[in-house]
Amino acid sequence: MAYYINFGVIGCKYERDSCVFAKGRLFAGVAYMRERFAFLKFSFFEKGGFLGRQEYALKEIYENAEFVIYCCACFFAPLFIAHPQILLGAIVNAALVMAAFNLRGHKLLPVIILPSVGALAAGVIFGPLNGSLFLLMPIIWVGNSLLVLSVKRAGFSGLREKFSGIIFGIFLKCLFLFLAAYALVMLGALPAAVLGAMGILQLFTAVAGSFAAIILQHVKRRVACAG
Repeated sequence: MAYYINFGVIGCKYERDSCVFAKGRLFAGVAYMRERFAFLKFSFFEKGGFLGRQEYALKEIYENAEFVIYCCACFFAPLFIAHPQILLGAIVNAALVMAAFNLRGHKLLPVIILPSVGALAAGVIFGPLNGSLFLLMPIIWVGNSLLVLSVKRAGFSGLREKFSGIIFGIFLKCLFLFLAAYALVMLGALPAAVLGAMGILQLFTAVAGSFAAIILQHVKRRVACAG
């Protein structure tokens, strides 16, 4: 009696079982990593984490209105207020901190990006276009993100949390901007004059804008509560 074994069928079944096993291992690994690093909730699209916090609850329509205001301030301020730099920087930083107080999730991203885009547009429209800005744009985005995320992370339960978040955010932003600019200057990618704009000026504008934002937010909240 002859026995015939269909090795093709066995091979397909083996491959299918191996694929199922591999998928199971993959899903188990992903689940483990999500559980292991659950504390890292930095997604701009996740409203359940600290990025979903607001200093006080806003209706969606008011949040959207403020989103438009902050975006306009960040984009148009470099277009129309080129000087003095300290005023321009204070306006932008105030908008960033106000956005941290009032906006949630992905709505923070345009506010973080638009200041350097507005500065680039100002160079294109009014000239001269500064090529250094192309190198600095990603650095500025990271610096703005550090300020916004620090304010969000510290929370809004009291003045202590607000001030600690703002002070820590200013420190991180200014330190990162200066060190990144210094590294690019040392590499010959940027002129040394850039260090002035990325140094003490950033500290002054961040402090002025942040504390202006605290005052504006306090007034805005009192008006909202009175209404």
